[in-house]
Amino acid sequence: MKRIIAIPTNIDFYRCAIGQLGLMRILEIDTFVLVAIILFLLLLIILLFINLTKLKQRNYEINNFNQLRKTFIDADNRLIYLKDKNLKYIFANKALEKFYDKQLSEIIGSDDFILTDPEFAEKQRKTDLDVLEKNILIEDQLEWQNNIYKMKKFPVKLLNGYYGVGAYIEDVTEKKEQIKKIEYLSFHDPLTGLYNRSFFEEEMRRLDTDRNLPISVIVGDVNGLKLANDIFGHDAGDELLREVANTFQKVCRSDDIIARVGGDEFAILLPKTQAKHAKEIMNRIKEEFSKQNIKAVKGSISMGCDAKVDKQQDILQVIKNAEDRMYSEKVLDRNHMRNISIENITDVFYKISPREKQHSRNVSQICEDIGKAMNLSEIEIRRLKEAGYFHDIGKIALDESLLNKDDELTQQEWKEMKEHPIVGYRILNSFDNTLDLAEYVLAHQERWDGTGYPKGLKGEEVPRLARIIALAESYDKMVNPLFSKEPMTKQQAVREIQKYSGTRFDPEIVDVFVKMIG
Repeated sequence: MKRIIAIPTNIDFYRCAIGQLGLMRILEIDTFVLVAIILFLLLLIILLFINLTKLKQRNYEINNFNQLRKTFIDADNRLIYLKDKNLKYIFANKALEKFYDKQLSEIIGSDDFILTDPEFAEKQRKTDLDVLEKNILIEDQLEWQNNIYKMKKFPVKLLNGYYGVGAYIEDVTEKKEQIKKIEYLSFHDPLTGLYNRSFFEEEMRRLDTDRNLPISVIVGDVNGLKLANDIFGHDAGDELLREVANTFQKVCRSDDIIARVGGDEFAILLPKTQAKHAKEIMNRIKEEFSKQNIKAVKGSISMGCDAKVDKQQDILQVIKNAEDRMYSEKVLDRNHMRNISIENITDVFYKISPREKQHSRNVSQICEDIGKAMNLSEIEIRRLKEAGYFHDIGKIALDESLLNKDDELTQQEWKEMKEHPIVGYRILNSFDNTLDLAEYVLAHQERWDGTGYPKGLKGEEVPRLARIIALAESYDKMVNPLFSKEPMTKQQAVREIQKYSGTRFDPEIVDVFVKMIG
């Protein structure tokens, strides 16, 4: 049987070839797609990785920012918050938590009526609604429970598209008080509470109008301020000035301008006041102040006044006229007031310590006797007698308990005691009629051998009258029962003085004294 071999025709061949080529084409296309898909997926993974990295970085930055924002906001002493359109809190800082004394979880989602007093809540609500309705920034001030709050509220667009209210609220109570204090001090004298010179001059210009005529002016100068400072220190001087101010305020009308225009100088502006009425006020002030005693300084003030009655007069000249009259009065009364002052000081001193009064009299008499025994001149004897009387006047500056103390003094008390000759010198040096006694009082605690005080003078460097006073006062304290529970006899005291001849006491004066006592 013959095998028949089929030879493909050209058409079949081409069909077969085309089929193989199509399959290959399909395979090529599928591979391309696969590669493309793989590449796409890789790209997608890369993009996702990049986005995730960026997102992670952004979240990190956001978290850091939120943390920093919260740290800074919570560190702020102001009340900072954000409310939604219904005026419920959606953000609050630590200061607001502290203000309401609530936890943040209690504040968020609540309104002011839940958190605080209805009256305060209503005040808050009113300004919050104004912000929302008018869509404006509002700055206001709120007073609550004796505190003052400065508020700044403003509209804030929220994520939901609605507007809420943001706020910064600051407690400015302390700042307001400081401002008030500064304003007060700019027009007032801090010591007396009266107006100062600057305010007085400003008011003088303001009140200098026709409708205020006649305008009277009173000026005054306090007597004894330096003395008070020298004897008792500046606290006493300050007290003296405050008492003057109190007297002015007590006598004058509420609308009169009273000012401290200098250290010890005062002035009063009295609009619509005739000169005769100003004189009446001036005399009442002097009378009232004369009743005051600051330590041992009697209240005294020299005053003068004048009035502007015509618009052509210069108000500055009116003030000068008042000052001239005040200074004239001060000169005329100078000696009289000083005599009153030294008498007042001794009276107060001896009232505080009666034994010092007796001691002063005894020393004065012993000094006079020694002076006569030494054949001193009458002038020296008079001076010696008076200096003996005032020798311990400086002790008036000591505390009363120290002044009358019998026990041994402490180191601090002894330091204070040693100041009394200096204070006595200042007192006597302040008055014309005791000026010549001051140096003897200053030196009466000096010793012949130079171991005394306050200067440590030696021998004849110590004024002779002071040497006599030193011996006289030592003798009196030895025999005076007011100073010792077991006083010495005269003979014992004489022997004690002889013992210290040439050390504490001048030998010549000791000899005279011993012969005098007999």
